[in-house]
Amino acid sequence: MTNKTLSEKFQSTMGQPVEIEGRNVYPIYILELEKEKQITVKWVSTQSRLKQGIQIKIDKGVIEVNGEKLSNIVLWEDTSPDVVQLRCIPKKNTKLKVWNVWEVNGVTQAWVGNAGMDISESDHQIRLRCSDGSDDVNFQNVVVELVAD
Repeated sequence: MTNKTLSEKFQSTMGQPVEIEGRNVYPIYILELEKEKQITVKWVSTQSRLKQGIQIKIDKGVIEVNGEKLSNIVLWEDTSPDVVQLRCIPKKNTKLKVWNVWEVNGVTQAWVGNAGMDISESDHQIRLRCSDGSDDVNFQNVVVELVAD
């Protein structure tokens, strides 16, 4: 039997974290929002042959960025500033969701192959080390920090 990809492992756990090399790996980062919150997104590094991005979605409410109010945004490594300020305005208790995306031949990909995130949190800082799904697991494909104030 061959080794399962991260996406296959997440399917078998119904999206719950899986253990890889002694650490929990997640398909998505979820932040509970009870009130308005400022989120600073900082690009730390990218190491991939593919264009990398981060998708951010609020379930009930809007994300205000650059004067626009949206419920779902994608920040791409090649067009996004190094630091992006987001104002998350929930309608009521809701969830902010963040996951890695990447581009293959002009098509946005996510949650396939070896896509997953090694997540560490301290105080209000969250570091997402993301493996895109294109090759072997590599949590250095894209690294971003989220600071929630």
